[in-house]
Amino acid sequence: MNIEKKLVQARQAYTSEQFEKAEKLLTQILLEAPDEPEVYSLRAMTFLSLGEVERTVMDLTMAISLAPEEVNYYGQRGNVFMMVNQFKLALADWSSIIRLDVHNTDAYLSRAVCYTALNDFKHALADTNTAIRLAPQDGNGYHVRAGIYFDKNQFADCVADCNKAIELGYKDMLVYSTRGEAYANLKEYDKALADYDEAIRLEPTDLDNYDLRARVFSAQGDDARALAEYDALVTQYPDMIDSYMIRAFFHLGNNAYAKALADIDRALAIEPDNRIILEARKNVMAEMRGNDIKKLMKRKKHK
Repeated sequence: MNIEKKLVQARQAYTSEQFEKAEKLLTQILLEAPDEPEVYSLRAMTFLSLGEVERTVMDLTMAISLAPEEVNYYGQRGNVFMMVNQFKLALADWSSIIRLDVHNTDAYLSRAVCYTALNDFKHALADTNTAIRLAPQDGNGYHVRAGIYFDKNQFADCVADCNKAIELGYKDMLVYSTRGEAYANLKEYDKALADYDEAIRLEPTDLDNYDLRARVFSAQGDDARALAEYDALVTQYPDMIDSYMIRAFFHLGNNAYAKALADIDRALAIEPDNRIILEARKNVMAEMRGNDIKKLMKRKKHK
């Protein structure tokens, strides 16, 4: 079978999510043609789909070494680094793209996200301002800058940029969620709730917005309504671990440890090997034991 035919088959396998088959075909191609950066790039995405991050980075690094002027490979690697919170490494890749293409607004915005993660708000704002200057009709630039303002606790500026993003037609769920959080911090609860409602309408399976909406109910002093929100979430999404974990954290906030533990156990019934949930259970048990000891010592003290 010639290389072109194998490459077509590999792409078809990748598209149909037959990642192991795609990886084998691409590896065969590279044994015959080891200097093809596009093949390394495609195999990298295949490795990523298989959860093999290190091999993903290795293949993208090889693609870059073979085609150092191709911005897409830097972008792919930069995104992978961001996925695993390696923001300094991602920063270098976005900088390489900007060096090759000074008008690449996506690179400026991605680099701004990295700077924000590293708490370098000065450079983050500089990059978003550059992106907005290059593409003033792209609402995404305003949304990214809104996120930076939120992290700087400049909530009014965050709202203004979200408004501008929406005005320009950028109506992603996240822009409403971000603006809702800003409104909540400004104690404009009715506006926050309206934004969370819209975010939920746009992406009903993103459970974070239900949690944020419930927190507003609590901030308004209505814990009963907040709990009803969490209960409805569990009823609506009984097979999603997050619905139980979100309610568990609500119970923890109200010192209802037994109820929190029950929800954690329900989540574990769905994913018994989930290390994050197992760690949460361990911490709650330690907290419960600590409280039991405190109560015991208090009783002894009063005898």
